[in-house]
Order: sequence, then C-alpha cells, then structure tokens
Amino acid sequence: MGNVFLAVYDATTKRVVSPAGARIFHWRDGLRQVIALTVIVGLNALSAGCVRVDKNIPFEYWPSAISPEKRIPKTIGFDLLVDKRPRREQASMKDAGDVAQRVTAKLAQDFDASRIFQKVHYPSVEGDVFVISGTIRRFSWKLHEIPLAHIPLINYVTVLGFPLGLAEGITDIQVELRDRRSGQVLGSFSETSKVSAPYNFYDVSAWGAGMELAESFRHVAEKLKRDVVSRLS
Repeated sequence: MGNVFLAVYDATTKRVVSPAGARIFHWRDGLRQVIALTVIVGLNALSAGCVRVDKNIPFEYWPSAISPEKRIPKTIGFDLLVDKRPRREQASMKDAGDVAQRVTAKLAQDFDASRIFQKVHYPSVEGDVFVISGTIRRFSWKLHEIPLAHIPLINYVTVLGFPLGLAEGITDIQVELRDRRSGQVLGSFSETSKVSAPYNFYDVSAWGAGMELAESFRHVAEKLKRDVVSRLS
C-alpha cells in the first residue's frame, strides 16, 4: 500500500499543504491556469487564421429611427432578396445559414421598427400597396491581419492589446420599389457602406467578430428607408 498522509490547511498562506510543507493546491492557481489556457488557445486559433464572423452579430443591430412626420399610412411587403454576392463571400459566411433570408427579414424588421408604414410584411401579401424586391451584392466581414499575428510566440504580444489587424464590414444592397396592383416600378435604389475598425485579441474574445458588418448593414438599411420615404412623400 502506498503512503497515506493527511493534507492540512494553512490559515496563514490560505493554502492546502502536506505535512512536509509542500504546496498542493490553491484556487488562484487553477484560475491562472484556466486564463493562460484560454489565451494560448485563442492565440493559436488567431495564428492559424481562424477568426470567422459570428453567425448572429451582423443581424442584431439596433434599427435607426426615422422622423415621425414622414410616416406613410399604407402597407408594404418584402420579397426575398436575391443573393448575388461573390462566391468567396458566400463561403466565408456559410455558418450564418441562409444569408438572403436573414438579410431580407432584418431589413423588413428595420422598416417595421421605424413605424414608417402602416404595416410591413415579409414575405409580401396580396393586400400590400407597395412591394420591395432586389439583390444583395455584397455582405461580408473580413479581418485583414498584420503579419505579426501569424508568427508563433511573437504574436503573444497581442495579449497586451496590440492590434491584430483591421476588421472590415461591407454591405451593398440594391432594391426596387413597385406598385403591387399596377406593377409599375416607382424607384430603384442602391446603397453601400463600408465600416472599418482596428481589432485586437480582446475584441474577438469579448464581443465576437462581425460588429463592423452589423454597423454597415444598419447604415445601408437607414439609407434605403430614406430613399423609399423620399420617393413616396
């Protein structure tokens, strides 16, 4: 049988020790190990180029407001926007699922939240006075990393807050507004926005990736709302 000994708690050092005085464990030691492991895993992922856009962040922005006096007491519906993004952009956001459906749904939600129209439908319904259709030409997020981020060990300076690179979100949407009953095209609008910001390890760890894309999407949605309101006013 192996040796058996009783561990003792030292109130002075607040550690569990063996009779010989050898340190066994302290809760702060475990916390330090967890933090160190998290940093190492995170940096290894960054050095391997694994920073990908979060699948939900781009679709969770807070809608911009439109002046109440510009309200239009009629209904409007949205048809599913057509996804015409470059293939590389589609591949980079495959984790987000059906981007066309999510972009259209968020755009309709944005219009509805602004209380511009009497009612907003997605998909459009038979009784809608106006219908919006269109295409998604760009919708992507990318981190342009500095070379330092890919050098093992040296890239550990990013833990000090040194930027990993420049994050860039791009949204480009073209829509067509038409009268549902007559089919007449009342206007065609194209809006684009690019938002860039420095990115560091803690931005990725705390917030996830994609805030720049969410902000560019919000800008485009706001401009499209103003375009439509201006045309119908």
